[in-house]
Amino acid sequence: MILFLAGTSDARELAIEMQQVGYKVLATVVTESAAKSLQDAGISTRIGRLSAEDMTSLISAKGFQAVVDASHPFAEEASKNALNGAKAANVPYIRYERESQRFQNDKLIVVR
Repeated sequence: MILFLAGTSDARELAIEMQQVGYKVLATVVTESAAKSLQDAGISTRIGRLSAEDMTSLISAKGFQAVVDASHPFAEEASKNALNGAKAANVPYIRYERESQRFQNDKLIVVR
């Protein structure tokens, strides 16, 4: 089973793809709406923030084989806790980074 930190629409799609190819996934999210979106797609969820110690305990208790961090790019604390929790539980930590957006100068208006 994989502990999956979901924080974006990209994360939802990745969790669905992983489950479709045979990986059992438990997604952690912060909001009810994010959980509902994943649950509607058949993904098991856990709602609420987790400290590094919480992550370590959850990984050990459920026997997770890896942590996939697809949290929001600005969720630095969640990523740090996931990395430390995975390290303490001695399981692989994988960070999913979505492609950066680039804007053409003629379509970007900077307001100061």
